[in-house]
Amino acid sequence: MKFKFVQIIFFAISVSASAATTLTPGLVSVSTSVNTDGSTDIGTFTVRFTLTASGGDVYIPQFGALQSYTDFQGTPATGEIAGLLTGITYTSEGDYFVVLDGESSQFQFTEVVVPSTAGLYSMSLQDLLWFPEAPTATESHLTFDSGYRTSYVALFAPAGAPEPSRAMLVMLGLAGLVLKRRR
Repeated sequence: MKFKFVQIIFFAISVSASAATTLTPGLVSVSTSVNTDGSTDIGTFTVRFTLTASGGDVYIPQFGALQSYTDFQGTPATGEIAGLLTGITYTSEGDYFVVLDGESSQFQFTEVVVPSTAGLYSMSLQDLLWFPEAPTATESHLTFDSGYRTSYVALFAPAGAPEPSRAMLVMLGLAGLVLKRRR
């Protein structure tokens, strides 16, 4: 009996691809509401959206990551403005929301405005800070398109602030908005 020896060599090849990590947004909904507590209008602007990671996990700081723009009739709004990014469906690690590679997570940005001047207000998402693969990686930015914008709502200013002009009230009436004047 003859034996023939065949040498089989197993080896592993490690291929490192430098595929870029991407973050893709998807609009879920936008909404606005106005609450009047008797002397002050408070506008609440909300944009709900998904973020899908591809090519690696994405880390988003839970605080200070999202920039929005509050519009007052075509100019930057003034007054008391506060915004909060919250995760609806997400994973977290420390102070970061984590969107896992190949998955989508849903987020909501809510901004509350107490105006210093009466008029029409709207809010839009502008820029989101995120990190590919790890929070220590080089930062990246996602710029939102114009679809991530709420509709305009009429907000009256706190007591002592000037009332909207007659022309403003006529314009709002023509837009089909029902206004409640303070006495």
